Amino acid sequence: MKKLLFVCLLAGLVTGLSAKVKVTFTAQWGELGLCSKLPISLDNYKGFRLEFAEAAPANLQLKIQNATDQADTSTYPAQYVDVEKGASQIAIDFDTEHFGSDRTITVLNIQAKEANVVVVLKRMVLIKTDGTEEECSYDGSVGWGRTIEVLSDDTPGGDDNPGGDDPTPGVDTGTSVKIEAESMTPGGSYAGICSSPFSGMAFYGNGDCATKTVTFPVKNGMYTVGVRGASSNNSGAGIALYVNGKKISDFTFYVTQADTKYADCKVLLGDATTAEVKLNLETDNGSNDTYVDYITFTLQNEMQERTAPVLPSQGAYYTNTYRNLFVEAGYSEAKVNQKLEQAWQQLFEGTDGREDGQRVYYEVGTDEAYILDVNNDDVRSEGQSYGMMICVQMDKKTEFDRLWKWAKTHMQHEDGEFKGYFAWVMNKDGSKRESSPAPDGEEYFITSLMLAANRWGNGEGIYNYMAEANAILESSWGKPDPNFPFSDVKPLFDKTEKQVVFVPYATSATKTDPSYHLPAFYRLWAEWADNHQDFYTQLAEKSHEMFPKFAHATTGLMPDYANFDGTPNGEGGHNNFRFDAWRCMMNMGCDYAWFADCSDEVTLVKRAHDFFYSKGVKEYYSNYTLDGNTDSGNSDHSAGLVACNAVAALASDDIKAWDFVDDLWDTPIPSGRYRYYDGMLYFMGFLHASGNFRIYKPDGGGTTSIPQPLQREGSLAGAWFDLSGRKLSGKPTRKGIYVYNGKKRVIK
Repeated sequence: MKKLLFVCLLAGLVTGLSAKVKVTFTAQWGELGLCSKLPISLDNYKGFRLEFAEAAPANLQLKIQNATDQADTSTYPAQYVDVEKGASQIAIDFDTEHFGSDRTITVLNIQAKEANVVVVLKRMVLIKTDGTEEECSYDGSVGWGRTIEVLSDDTPGGDDNPGGDDPTPGVDTGTSVKIEAESMTPGGSYAGICSSPFSGMAFYGNGDCATKTVTFPVKNGMYTVGVRGASSNNSGAGIALYVNGKKISDFTFYVTQADTKYADCKVLLGDATTAEVKLNLETDNGSNDTYVDYITFTLQNEMQERTAPVLPSQGAYYTNTYRNLFVEAGYSEAKVNQKLEQAWQQLFEGTDGREDGQRVYYEVGTDEAYILDVNNDDVRSEGQSYGMMICVQMDKKTEFDRLWKWAKTHMQHEDGEFKGYFAWVMNKDGSKRESSPAPDGEEYFITSLMLAANRWGNGEGIYNYMAEANAILESSWGKPDPNFPFSDVKPLFDKTEKQVVFVPYATSATKTDPSYHLPAFYRLWAEWADNHQDFYTQLAEKSHEMFPKFAHATTGLMPDYANFDGTPNGEGGHNNFRFDAWRCMMNMGCDYAWFADCSDEVTLVKRAHDFFYSKGVKEYYSNYTLDGNTDSGNSDHSAGLVACNAVAALASDDIKAWDFVDDLWDTPIPSGRYRYYDGMLYFMGFLHASGNFRIYKPDGGGTTSIPQPLQREGSLAGAWFDLSGRKLSGKPTRKGIYVYNGKKRVIK
């Protein structure tokens, strides 16, 4: 920002809004939209002022950004402006050079650096270019990790809203629905109208409910839903909200005075605009009663009636078009980008702690970092390479380099029979727990390094990304090392079976892990690797052949471990669908999104989606036997599997696919003890499903498409062509991209 002004006053606060707004940030990095008029143009506005009804607390900041597209965030990163503790207002002049050629602001939020920060907002003002002022209201549909209460002008704190005014000021009443709870019809054994702590409906036991038929402003829409309620004591009192028999959210109240809770919810009514709204008590354990004053539905955006997805005729590799499943499903692009940024803030910058922490990314010294498996308190090649892939997709070069240096320095073997491979599990101090590698780590290291080379360019030493990627590939081809004649170390890929091995060591190299099959990656290696390009093409083709063999004929589920003929390998119970196998769905979705030429992937995704749909999209478990029975007593509905099933929707033309996309959208960012695996898959899954898991090609770092292999008459085996189709006299000597035997080759 060019100009920043803090004004601290002891009295005489400026009035302007009809009500003060009390915001309680319940989560670190929780945020609230401050302007319902976004997007705004800098041609019309030059600044903004936020006034506080009470002295501003510590740990607040403003966030201003042009984020019209996720790709813009690298060019126009968010600006964070700290709010001075004790300030009564903060005024800013917009930096006209920061917001790009379209001179647009799409994000104007207040954000908490820590959880449990409480602030009372008084007035929000946009300053026009002519110096006049225009009031705006906060946008309750933007943000997360906070609760909002509307206060009267003369009441400091508490919810003083006895008349039941709409808790979202500044919203057109034509796009809102308000239901007074006492106007609903009670049901169940005990539900009835109450007069305290407000006039509303009381719910005493499970099955107590209240219903009413209401008219919504649109047939299908995304709403900010507010439920104003209270508990009979200070323990959590819950209530579930249904529309036309489908649960859209749960709400819990922890205080005895009126408190409003909010959630973003879809209301999909098909061809109707009327629907039955129902409150239902489902969590009573005898410790409290639930009171509800009213419900509000405030329309964020209309959603089109959903039809079956239309699969592209060509993949993103050829068209440079990456599908955003969330936008196709009716969610706003701004909300999608906001969720991506929240995932980064929580998993890479959030709070520490084993049981209740958020982050998995930990920096070491001045230039290293690792991804922590919080539950096992160790570092794994899987997570380290996943973290690098997330960083290259999010354009986070500094964090990428830190993760890579830690992996290169501590995890990669410098000598011995495993030279060039990465130890699959490490202690946090950089010492090795196990020497053997897990090939999925190597696969993600190689591909993320290649994409980094193409997106950012190569540096020196270990930051020559393309050289490092090729070195990992070549180290595999050199196994076993002739200097160790009795070594049992093997290549990452069985050269006869043309499949990735489970572990490249001894008998563990005689089977495979279906979730390690990454044909989309192999196809990039076939373009960019220095050597063995034809073999990597064969790897991709073999994976396409194996997916139907791995999959159960009825459920579509694949095992954790398999023999090279596709039959399940029963070692340790891993012949069932368990945690590794989740990723098969993501691998097929990615491959189809990028290349769109394996119809078996569409068939297999539908088969597996049908199975999970039969178990309930929001209820299915994380582990099953291949024939669909429960396995190992696991009844979790894990975020990691939810993410993988959403990515698989990229290869689905079945209308049920949208339910799996919705499930990921509704799933909170993983936190707590098990946030590592779930969190990494959640983040990558959200990148895939939002169209932000992209191929960066060796053309200067962008995603500009390279033409498809040229179609030529006659047999021209062994001939070289440039990308214009001109036949060359022989192998080119200049650096560039050429076509050889119908495939693109990079000459370095």
